[in-house]
Amino acid sequence: MAKVARADTSTDPAPLNMTETILHLKPKEQWRRGMTLDRLRAEMSTAVQLPGVANIWTMPIINRIDMLTTGIRSEVGVKIFGSDLATLEQLARQVAEAVRHVPGASNVYPEALTTGQYLNIKIDRQAITRYGLSVANVQAVIAYAIGETPIGTTIEGRERYSVRVRYAPEFRATPSAIGETLVSGPNGQQIPLHSVATIEPSRGPAMISSENGLLLATVLLNVQDRDVGSFVNEARQAVSSSVALPPGYFLSWSGRFENQEHARQRLRIVIPVALLLIFGLLWWTYRSALDAAHVLLAVPFALTGGVYLVWFLGYHVSVAVWVGFIALFGTAVQTGVVMVIYLDDAVARAKSAGGPFTQHTLQTAVMDGALLRLRPKVMTVSTVVAGLLPIMWSTRVGAEVMKPIAAPVLGGMLSSLLHVLIVMPVLYLWIHERRLRLTKDDVKPIQTERRRPSRLGAGIAVVAVVAALGSGWYWQEHRQRATASGVVIRTVETDGVRVTMFSADGALHQGRNVFSVEFRNAATNALIDVGNVRASAAMTMPGMAMSGGLQVTTTTQPGRYAVTGEFGMAGTWQLSIEWNGPAGVGKVVFEGAVQ
Repeated sequence: MAKVARADTSTDPAPLNMTETILHLKPKEQWRRGMTLDRLRAEMSTAVQLPGVANIWTMPIINRIDMLTTGIRSEVGVKIFGSDLATLEQLARQVAEAVRHVPGASNVYPEALTTGQYLNIKIDRQAITRYGLSVANVQAVIAYAIGETPIGTTIEGRERYSVRVRYAPEFRATPSAIGETLVSGPNGQQIPLHSVATIEPSRGPAMISSENGLLLATVLLNVQDRDVGSFVNEARQAVSSSVALPPGYFLSWSGRFENQEHARQRLRIVIPVALLLIFGLLWWTYRSALDAAHVLLAVPFALTGGVYLVWFLGYHVSVAVWVGFIALFGTAVQTGVVMVIYLDDAVARAKSAGGPFTQHTLQTAVMDGALLRLRPKVMTVSTVVAGLLPIMWSTRVGAEVMKPIAAPVLGGMLSSLLHVLIVMPVLYLWIHERRLRLTKDDVKPIQTERRRPSRLGAGIAVVAVVAALGSGWYWQEHRQRATASGVVIRTVETDGVRVTMFSADGALHQGRNVFSVEFRNAATNALIDVGNVRASAAMTMPGMAMSGGLQVTTTTQPGRYAVTGEFGMAGTWQLSIEWNGPAGVGKVVFEGAVQ
């Protein structure tokens, strides 16, 4: 279902030219295999492209929140302030054109300000004077005939309906019909409206938006396949370099990004304060800045694992990710404190055992304490991992918020396991050696019991090494092949020549695209040099056609060409590739879906 325009209340921030359509999705178990929300939005954008209409896909509740808090109903918006509507509309189009070329921009839409349709009825004061009429007489007839006059209310149970009267549609549907509306003169004569007024259509603002006492124009857009912060920084540079604002005009970036910026500014204060509080509590516990720093060193080690897991899963840096890191800091320090407690207890037992306390004695005590901590630490990490893995596997409502919080904790606990079990005992040993100024004794170094390695353990080790090397080689080869060619978009064969088009993600997107075209022999699959290559793109719509410029450049490898294209609209485009050279003359035409 859909809601068109806005309610007759000042609390509804919807503009007049917005149609809010609500789509009810099927349960996820009925979706096609591999379908995600991002792919669904891309396919729906391709399916419902209409000339002059831009689509912005969002969720109903967050849409209302965004519109009420910032006035922007998309993830990112540009507000342009000034004093003239025509100038603001022109600047909005320039800003939209500049932002559209920034990688990650999607559904860029500059709001139109002066496209409202009006019918102006201008009363001729000299004419009404000749007929003995007044302006009020003519305006009253216009109000009664074209507008509507409330005459009462009908009550039907608990429902109430206003009763209004006006001319039938056939008497007010066209300017000529309105001109035939009769105005009663003082002597009873009936005068047509076109005799005492000029009726003409015109354009004007459908709705005038203002903020902080200035007129406002907005550019709406969403961000795909990258984080919002880096996109806005790059878009700001693109707009500042290509759009010149007249004196008295300025712009600001708003939308959901504005709330994220406020949260990021708070986190810049919260995170250092949290680390200082942790350090203060550690100093209060140990009464030593060196010991506090030793335990706090678990934070950067845990941070390493969290950063790598967030990068591996493809999550963008957001408020949820930083909340997960804050939770990770406390957990990592807690495990470090427990390790120090075990080490202190082992050293205290060694001192109370009697005899000289030497470097060898300290080393033995530290190893005993670390080994005693091994099983509890592994159990702690296993418990945390077991509790977070269901969140990482979940696809239910709210999982997109919980996963970025859980990912830093999960990755950080794995990396802190190595730090607490391996690095922390070594640092503890170095610190106490210098603090106690221990000297080496005549006791031989610790001799660990050597066991003959079992064949099973050796076999497992060999298999693990081979598997690691093989997976690394496969990943490297696969990455090189993906970098060299990309993902196939479309393959067409004609006259023994196979033409294949590649891109980084296997798709074309609205805006600027860089992709590759290869020409191969259909029989031998070998690259062939086809000489000069030309390419063009066009999108045919009812009553109009849109063309996109394609620029072809040669590469160092014969038979492979780089193509730069500009697609101004998502939908189905006709792509044409022609060549003329050693392989002969040829041409292929195929359809390409632009997301």
